[in-house]
Amino acid sequence: MHTLRAGQAGSVGCTVVSLPRKADGEKREGPHRTLASPSRDGEARIEISRPRWACRECGASCIEDVPFRASGQRITLPLLAFVCDLLTLGQTLKAMSPTAGLPRNVVKKIERARLSGLYTEGEGSKRKLRKPERQGRYLGADTFKLHGGHRCATVIVDLKMGHVLWLVHSKGGLAF
Repeated sequence: MHTLRAGQAGSVGCTVVSLPRKADGEKREGPHRTLASPSRDGEARIEISRPRWACRECGASCIEDVPFRASGQRITLPLLAFVCDLLTLGQTLKAMSPTAGLPRNVVKKIERARLSGLYTEGEGSKRKLRKPERQGRYLGADTFKLHGGHRCATVIVDLKMGHVLWLVHSKGGLAF
């Protein structure tokens, strides 16, 4: 199925026209799309009817794009920006889900895409981590007990800047 706008050509010489009416004369419409958007009173749902178009020559059909829909999600662009801003400020996925009115897996997908854009380069299977702008020269590692010695945690810290580089929980002993 093409994703063309009305009036665009599907291929060389193609002209996109509206699909014919149904047998009973009722206008044929494309699928309805429901999008989520934030509002003051909670969640708002937007329902959109998108007309379908067909090419008379090649027979391909297409549906108009929704200009305010976030790509890869069934949410609006303002809601995507709202979620990204709160995640940038340090909100957890669990806290963001009820705040934005979205399922946790949708918030997780948004966070994964945001972090992937920040820290990786390349596409598909050729995706690699970016080299850091600055590498730590002095590192410190420590293993300590949690909850009365039943669990342990290991932390690696950049001693010059004080940033935690790695933290892992384990059931006992060293984690690396």
